[in-house]
Amino acid sequence: MNNINYGRTIKQLLAYFKLFKFRTALALLLVLVSSAVSVASATFLRLLIDDFITPLLGDQHPVFDALFQALAILAVIYAAGVLSTFISKRLMITISQLIMKRIRDHLFAHMQKLPIKYFDRKEHGDIMSHYTNDVDTLNMMLTDGLPQLLSTVVTVIVVLGTMLYLDVPLTIVVVLGALVMLWITKKVGGKRHTTFSSSRNLSAH
Repeated sequence: MNNINYGRTIKQLLAYFKLFKFRTALALLLVLVSSAVSVASATFLRLLIDDFITPLLGDQHPVFDALFQALAILAVIYAAGVLSTFISKRLMITISQLIMKRIRDHLFAHMQKLPIKYFDRKEHGDIMSHYTNDVDTLNMMLTDGLPQLLSTVVTVIVVLGTMLYLDVPLTIVVVLGALVMLWITKKVGGKRHTTFSSSRNLSAH
């Protein structure tokens, strides 16, 4: 089994992002804005129904000015979310492509310095896999995985804060239920893995 120094790998990867500090910071900021907008829009919908639409239902002479203003605010919120998502995606694609070019250039430059015996010991397919499959996987992680991870973390934090603001006891119940589900999933997954490994060993014999 190969011993991979994940800390060193992440440090080397972050060094590439330092070459594009402004665009990376802007992309991350827009991801945060997009996540916050997605939660804010859902919360605003509740306020829109409770404070603007429901009171008009029992009014014989409803005035829709406040409702129209609220709808305009909601439209601005959605537009900000769409725009921030679009720009952040474009920025991350651009940054990832620039980083991929530098990584490929460094790979080919490093390959020129390797001794001949290295290529004699390694399979050609393994070497090409590093230059194609591994780099493409890294590209997918930079383009989609990293922004999605950040967006998920921010969304969970904002949603949890909103739930605590609205109803603390219900939030505790939901969090405890989620922890129980995770524990059950881990236990069931571990048993399935053990059963699958045992059956595979039996079939091998």
